[in-house]
Amino acid sequence: MEAPSLRIYHLSRRARAVTLMATTLSIAFMINVFIQYRHFQAEVAVSSLPSYLLRNLLSADFPHFTPLYLLSTLLTALGSLAFVVALTAPAEGSVSASMSVANIPDEQEGLTPKQIRIWIWMTISIGVAFLVIFIFRVDLFSMMALEDGFIETLSALGYFIAMAILIALAVALRTYSGPYRKLSIFVALGGAFVLFVMGGEEISWGQRIFNIATPDAFAGNHQGEMNLHNFAANTLETIFYFLAAMWLVLIPFINDRTGFFNTFHPVKLFIPARFLIFVGVIAVAYNYDKWDVQLMQFCFFVGVFILLHFRRSDSQTATSSRMIMAMLALMIASQIAFISLGSNLGREWDITEYREMFIPFGYMIYSLDVFQRVRRSNRAAATTAH
Repeated sequence: MEAPSLRIYHLSRRARAVTLMATTLSIAFMINVFIQYRHFQAEVAVSSLPSYLLRNLLSADFPHFTPLYLLSTLLTALGSLAFVVALTAPAEGSVSASMSVANIPDEQEGLTPKQIRIWIWMTISIGVAFLVIFIFRVDLFSMMALEDGFIETLSALGYFIAMAILIALAVALRTYSGPYRKLSIFVALGGAFVLFVMGGEEISWGQRIFNIATPDAFAGNHQGEMNLHNFAANTLETIFYFLAAMWLVLIPFINDRTGFFNTFHPVKLFIPARFLIFVGVIAVAYNYDKWDVQLMQFCFFVGVFILLHFRRSDSQTATSSRMIMAMLALMIASQIAFISLGSNLGREWDITEYREMFIPFGYMIYSLDVFQRVRRSNRAAATTAH
């Protein structure tokens, strides 16, 4: 009988990577469960243990550097690397295709190559500016993150602009020649509604702008504001951040490597393009109070390893190489700075306010890209008709 170690050795590179990913992430998860279980108060009813663990696994207060936390971080990093390797490893008998960032347009039907590079470099420039402010003027960094301040206003504006673009997309879809036109209109309007709600929640539905007293129905709100997300802020924020990373980073990467999401033909139009990885990835590096949350660490390390993969395998021109290295350096430098100097913040969650600005910024560019796809399709159809 063949030894188990030999059987694993003979597995394909992809299968070994999947095995390593499942093992390391599972062990890291169990370590985190154990850490939270140790903090569980004995006098609290045992029946509340599952909800206690779930709540604390999705929230944190500040980074810890005890051996157990560091081991969990190391295992999560290894699992994230295995995740990227599993997706980038060629299948048996196949040859891996190159995906040059500089040649993004070969998948492009929306934004032009020049527009894409402008948006990516703009993202990098904004990130560098925020990092410099954080390091040298942390007081200004915190002040900009206050409610109804500069960052929150930009966040709400990003949501509302993205909403307006999706409404314009729904109008443009009325003359769309592609398949599933009515469903696409419904999806566009549904997305616009979701973005409207997110924008409204971001500014507490204008409560402070219009000086509205907090209704009694919102008395249990974590910050005493007229919004829903602060009833369970830490838990809901983590889920929200993970879903944003899924949409702007993980889904484009998985789809680019496997084409899996392209099989959903009714909504294929709305699948985020590959270049959005380079817009959305900076948000996953904005962790301080949530650094010890495994989902957040997974998103960060996956983002780093995706960029390293592009740098090693898909960078074919000086432009794309500089772009990748600039984003990679910014991600790592930002996360190290936030973990090292985050205790100087006015509020421990100030950094997440900046993350919440980059997310709608990514959604805005995503909406613009889909809108441009439909406009180009409509123009092509009109030209053919004439």
